[in-house]
Amino acid sequence: MTESTIQVLIYIHVVFGAIALLSGSISLVAKKGGFLHRKCGLVFVFTMLISSILSMTVAVQPNHINTFLFSIGILTMYFVIGGYLALRYKKKYVNLMADKCLALTMFVIGIAMVSNGLFSGDLNIVLLVFGLLGIVFAVRDFANFYFHEELHKHWLTLHLGKITGGYISAFTAFIVVNQYIPGIVGWILPGVIGGVFIAFSIIKVKKAQLK
Repeated sequence: MTESTIQVLIYIHVVFGAIALLSGSISLVAKKGGFLHRKCGLVFVFTMLISSILSMTVAVQPNHINTFLFSIGILTMYFVIGGYLALRYKKKYVNLMADKCLALTMFVIGIAMVSNGLFSGDLNIVLLVFGLLGIVFAVRDFANFYFHEELHKHWLTLHLGKITGGYISAFTAFIVVNQYIPGIVGWILPGVIGGVFIAFSIIKVKKAQLK
């Protein structure tokens, strides 16, 4: 792939990434289930997937190899696709083939990332951490798949948690790559804030379900 082609892909990635972060932000603060939430959420899913694919493509090109961007691209796609599929759990019984394939793919890639991080010569903390995260979430998914009733009961919290997780992953990449927040704080802060948001949102959802 020529350098000029790579630069074009980077520009396209930035455009789709900006649209994804903007639409995702609107969807997060909009009324859940409302028109704005649903439409902006759909825009977020598709633009984020395109942006992630482009980012991962660039991250494996000579002179542009970036373990962090490739790893976070995988996690982002896993969370976003998983969150979108979770909408199907509103039905009591659904075919989980796509969900199981996604979880299995994340598990296998996670094992590969951890193995590469441990045994590639130099210890690669990025691959190790993101690989372990992927494995943990994939294993949790398979545990959930055995209980259709629980999937149906908790579809909204599963959707909210994974979609927001994808948003957090992408926003972390945005912060770290552009060095808006230096050092380890840039890596941790988006996850902490996002984690608090997810926790409060899930509590709010559960309270609403009890009414």
